[in-house]
This record gives sequence, structure tokens and C-alpha cells, in this order.
Amino acid sequence: MLCGLVLFAAYAAVANDSIQTLGTFIASNQDRKWWVLWIFIGGIFLITVGYSWLNYSGDVSHGRLLSKGFDKAPSEFHFCKLQLLYFY
Repeated sequence: MLCGLVLFAAYAAVANDSIQTLGTFIASNQDRKWWVLWIFIGGIFLITVGYSWLNYSGDVSHGRLLSKGFDKAPSEFHFCKLQLLYFY
């Protein structure tokens, strides 16, 4: 059961459902001390980020940003004039 929770929490962090998962995890474990829960949550976070850091050469996004157009940073940015008119 603990292994299932660890795998589920790791998936939830990667899938960007971490807020809902953390709330449910904390609410369902109210009988435990808060610092024990946060050590467990922090451990899962460190394992997830550490795995990505080691396997993707320092990229903590698990390689999701390695697509066309993300190979170099933009050198200039142009504001949309319609947005500027909306705010003024």
C-alpha cells in the first residue's frame, strides 16, 4: 500500500495535480504529526526532482520542454498592441 502511495504521489507531482493530492493526503492523515507528513511529501519531491536531474542532465521538467522552438531562449519580445489598449 505504501508503494502504491509513493507511485501515486510521484505521478501526481509530475502530472501537475500536486495541490489536490497534497490536500487529500494531509486531510486523510490528520492523526499523524504535520512535520512527519511534510517530511514524507518533501522526500517524494526530492526523489522526483533528483531522478529527473540525473536522467535528463539537469532538466527537472523530465524532458517535456525538449520540443521544436525550445532549443534556444528568445532574444526579443513584442507586446500585442490590443492587450496594451485593453489595460489603458
